[in-house]
Amino acid sequence: MADELGSFPLPLEVIPYGSQQLLKRLDAKGYHPEFRMVDGKHVLTDSQNYVIDLHMGKIEDPHALAADLDSMTGIVEHGLFLDLVNTVIVGRENGPEILQAR
Repeated sequence: MADELGSFPLPLEVIPYGSQQLLKRLDAKGYHPEFRMVDGKHVLTDSQNYVIDLHMGKIEDPHALAADLDSMTGIVEHGLFLDLVNTVIVGRENGPEILQAR
């Protein structure tokens, strides 16, 4: 579990067509995008879309970032799942752990 958003790259699912242009737009915004690659080939989602990882460091305003990403043509989904739940149940070796939203 990460202590803050941005501790690891933020994944985006993007449509292959126009993805090079989208990569340039994301880079111009300072999001430090990289296509996720394995053995020199694009990683594909179940829908045959590409994955771009944003290497941003700490994400200060996740809601503003989510709104910006949602407004960009070619982005299918992003890894910011904001305001969806207030309780998470995690299976642990000694039984479930219930985590409440702060």
